[in-house]
Amino acid sequence: MAQAAVRVDSQGRLLAYAALTGAGATDPDTLRLALSRQLPDYMLPAHILLMPQLPTLPNGKLDRNALPEAERAVAARTAPRSALERQLAEIWQEVLGLETVGVDDNFFELGGHSLLALRLVSAIKRRLGWDLPLSRLLQNPTIAALAAGADNGLSPLVELNKAAGALPPLFCLHPAGGTVFGYYPLARALAGQRPVIGVLCRSFLNPDWRDLSLQQMADDYAEAIRQRQPHGALHLLGWSLGGALALSIAARLQQEGREVAFLGLVDGFVPGFDAEADDQDDSDHLGGLLDGIATEGAGLSPAQLTALPERLSREHPGADWVKLLDLQNGMAIMQHLTALSSAYRLPQLATGMHCWWSAAAGDAADMAQDVVEQACGNRVLRSTRIDSDHAGIVRHPDLLADLVTLLGKDGDGEA
Repeated sequence: MAQAAVRVDSQGRLLAYAALTGAGATDPDTLRLALSRQLPDYMLPAHILLMPQLPTLPNGKLDRNALPEAERAVAARTAPRSALERQLAEIWQEVLGLETVGVDDNFFELGGHSLLALRLVSAIKRRLGWDLPLSRLLQNPTIAALAAGADNGLSPLVELNKAAGALPPLFCLHPAGGTVFGYYPLARALAGQRPVIGVLCRSFLNPDWRDLSLQQMADDYAEAIRQRQPHGALHLLGWSLGGALALSIAARLQQEGREVAFLGLVDGFVPGFDAEADDQDDSDHLGGLLDGIATEGAGLSPAQLTALPERLSREHPGADWVKLLDLQNGMAIMQHLTALSSAYRLPQLATGMHCWWSAAAGDAADMAQDVVEQACGNRVLRSTRIDSDHAGIVRHPDLLADLVTLLGKDGDGEA
């Protein structure tokens, strides 16, 4: 790489520019993946624009005023076709800091993250009068879908990226907080290689929905996964409580004769060895929003979550944070799933798996892995310790690099 520059736009987002030599020629997605292994997610540029050379002043210094506006290049962008789509497009452009957006562009692929998602739903409420829950945006992340009133019913599956080609999707199971924001760094790392689909707790889609057990949840999710991918080998990943769900789903699908080609546990919940993690498990998008950055899984305690609306209202006035964050439902979901975990038992399983444990777990991780190995017939293919805590492991560069190696274009994902 011959030259590179970074600037902050009016929305406070990082825009990166790079002039590459012939020998180092690459593409924005490859650069983003390389950066994701060295930088925390909130420091990654929202856009990377490749140029033949960067503009310079007569004295040879960078001419920052001549740097073009960075937009994601879209080969076939569909313009708004109705008054409502035009209104939504204007809001998206304002929030994302882009000159144009297409009605089929994915909000999160355009650089949107949890904080910008809140700004978006707040702007939509202010300008259009809609009460748009975050779960609705997750399921319908395009202008066309929102304008059409698209409704995926109670489907818990959320597409976190898009990838062309024949690789089957990776299904990522939610932790105790019920959301899937924590998997976006992985989805970006695998963008263009393998589809990543988050499995969202149904209680976020219907506040009255409550499962009676983790096994019931797993059976329900297995059916949704089966409908999404009726044939071929399946790939499952679970962080924290999602690890327990992934194990149960794998066992259920194997009983039906389906092949599970990849099973990954990231600091997975094991009965008796995860008490401390439950309290700080998946404050994900709530904790990340507190300081206005897109770092999910900040590890807030229940007491800190309860005090969050007042602090947000003080520091970011003008939005109904209680409604936007859906705090009451979110806390109820976390407490309900934590209660269900007390009755969980590891299933008998006949497939290999990959395990990653946070260094902060200490000796408990070794004991938990022993329990997993006994339950699953010593089928742990690899066990890796990541220098992170429980909340940060899911976005740690070392974990992302391992998963890209195993599940990217050059990895077969076979367990």
